[in-house]
Amino acid sequence: GYIVSANKKAEEITGYSKEELINFHVTKFYAPEFKNEGEKILKEFFDNEDYDSKLELEVPLTHKSGRTIKADIKSTLMESEDGKTYKVACFEDCTERINLEQTIREKENLIKEVHHRVKNNLQVVSGLLYLQAEKIKNDKVIYELFQESINRINTMSMIHEKLYRAQDLQSINMKDYIAHLTQNILKTYSKYNILLKMELQDLKLGIDQAILCGLIINEIVSNSCKHAFSSNGGQISIKMSNGDEFLKILISDNGIGMDLDKYRNSTSLGSQLIANLTKQLDAAVDINVENGTSYFIKIRIH
Repeated sequence: GYIVSANKKAEEITGYSKEELINFHVTKFYAPEFKNEGEKILKEFFDNEDYDSKLELEVPLTHKSGRTIKADIKSTLMESEDGKTYKVACFEDCTERINLEQTIREKENLIKEVHHRVKNNLQVVSGLLYLQAEKIKNDKVIYELFQESINRINTMSMIHEKLYRAQDLQSINMKDYIAHLTQNILKTYSKYNILLKMELQDLKLGIDQAILCGLIINEIVSNSCKHAFSSNGGQISIKMSNGDEFLKILISDNGIGMDLDKYRNSTSLGSQLIANLTKQLDAAVDINVENGTSYFIKIRIH
């Protein structure tokens, strides 16, 4: 375990000169908290006579100045011409990298906590609206307006919930999000006896695009649930695919259709939201009213 040779880089990392390093026992470099474990690992490594064996580990070392540095060590055994066994070690100061990784982890945890709190706050608002809606349940028109607002808030809340639980904090899995979103919408309109059919590819969108896309889907599916079907119910179909840098979403129902001119001139909040959100997404929307109503949405992926 004694050093017999060292290069210039070893001097820079440890703070010792080459002369000081010669005959220096390697365990003296170990930081106090690692000393016992390090001595055990070193002994096991030297006791192993297999020259194919290698040692790779990250260890805290003590610099000559007394400060602790973190190093990546890679070591192997070799036999010299005189038959003696030597341990050849390469080590790199990784203190800066490890500190950076720790900072990144702390920031990621902070971002997750922010998403968690935003989600909780949105749920509080949603809960307050629900309690208020229950008091005016006899007024069907106003009650439905409250339900629509609750669904819009839940659409945004889901994004923050998924980001809080995800490893990737930059994007949303749209397949999971749309499936979760639309199933929640149908629970709100469960009395209409609507079947949901989905064909969704796995793909991801950035947070801003995902929120806007989710709000558009919420408005279209909610509108179909409320206005497209008779008392016998019907089917809503959602298809999503990705190609040529565009996300393509087709939302259709087999309902009674709608007056396209009337829709385009409508001043309802839902139609205005679809128009405004589409502009924000820089997306194109085509509406077909043959055999029900279909919305074809084409979004350039950023």
